[in-house]
Amino acid sequence: MNFSRHFYAITGIIVILSALSLGAGGKRAATRSQPMQVNVVNSTTSPVNTKAIGTTAVSGTVGVSGTVAVSGSVNVGNTQPIAVKNDDSDREPVNVSALMSQGSGTAGSNQVVYTVPAGKMLVLQAESFQGQVQAGQQISIGRLDLNPFGLVALNYDEKGSIGSSEWFGGVSSATYYLSAGTIVSLAVSRSASDGNAEYRISLSGYLVPMPVAAP
Repeated sequence: MNFSRHFYAITGIIVILSALSLGAGGKRAATRSQPMQVNVVNSTTSPVNTKAIGTTAVSGTVGVSGTVAVSGSVNVGNTQPIAVKNDDSDREPVNVSALMSQGSGTAGSNQVVYTVPAGKMLVLQAESFQGQVQAGQQISIGRLDLNPFGLVALNYDEKGSIGSSEWFGGVSSATYYLSAGTIVSLAVSRSASDGNAEYRISLSGYLVPMPVAAP
């Protein structure tokens, strides 16, 4: 037996088997990599759309423009109270004074003081009334007539005598809402018609745009 012939033959078989093994199954299967974190940085001109999940904390200054739709309840947690101020930019102050006189022989009279303009509502806040009649006389009626309906009883009492006159006066501070077109008149009557009498009325409040329905 030739030993060298067998050695080379065996070596050749081993080389062939090794080549076949590498060709058929020698390659390793690629393994799947684990998920990786990705940070996306976009400028404000190209933002990334996101959707809030659960409770989203917002801090700093937030600017909101356009129309914002909010569904559900919104809670604002503040350690300090939020100051709220009524918008009074549409208020027009009203201060009206009128003088009414009665001659001898006249005990009662009525005079227009103010008419609420169209498209406005008068919020009447205070009424000041003064009257001067002859000594010994009393003011039996002192009121504001509101046409087409209603009246305001004026507050007054006797202040004393000066010469031949008796003086009365008072201030009312109740608030009244008078719709557009309401005519405000002063109606006064005294206990006697002798001599002259004089009355003064002052109204203060403000006008606002007439609402759909008066409060």
